[in-house]
Amino acid sequence: MRDPKFYEQVVLQTQAKRDLLQTQLATNEEKCQALQTRLEKGIIPAQAFLQAIANETQMKIKYRIEAIAQKALDAVWPGRYTFHIDFDPKRGKNDARIYVMKGEYELDPLKNNGGGLADILSMALRISTLLLARTERVIILDEPMKNVSRSLRDTIMLMLKELSVSLGIQFILITHEDSYINGADRIFEVAIQPEGDWEVSHVSVHD
Repeated sequence: MRDPKFYEQVVLQTQAKRDLLQTQLATNEEKCQALQTRLEKGIIPAQAFLQAIANETQMKIKYRIEAIAQKALDAVWPGRYTFHIDFDPKRGKNDARIYVMKGEYELDPLKNNGGGLADILSMALRISTLLLARTERVIILDEPMKNVSRSLRDTIMLMLKELSVSLGIQFILITHEDSYINGADRIFEVAIQPEGDWEVSHVSVHD
């Protein structure tokens, strides 16, 4: 049978190891807490920085879209309307509210499409999306702006020409409207053949 002092020595050594582990654990917990504090302090400025960049980018996009839409409106109705986009943050997301001012009155383009207001803005927003995406600058318009009054059709063509030159965009119009056809730079007449194929039957160029 072993001497009782042997067991006392074992107990003392075990207690010493336990105390050492507890000390190391406490030290590591303090280090973790310090690291967490430093991390939290670093995250807050980083989040603020990223939010500032997001806000700046959002405002640049807002001004870009507003400028293109306003150019389109002024080409058709000089000085009559002003186009606006407001961003409303909700639940971590931004909702965009699009509206038009006519003097002191606010108009919803979808509910006030007299004369083709919604058609003009729809086209302007498509152009804006194209430019923001940085894709090939070609837009195909199939029977465009049907709701625009006939008295404004010639003005629409002038607007398209102005946007084409100022923004570097090529418009391809599919239409039967004479005012659009006569105002085009190039005209392609397409006919359906008896076998069902499409064939370009005539091409003319306007200087």
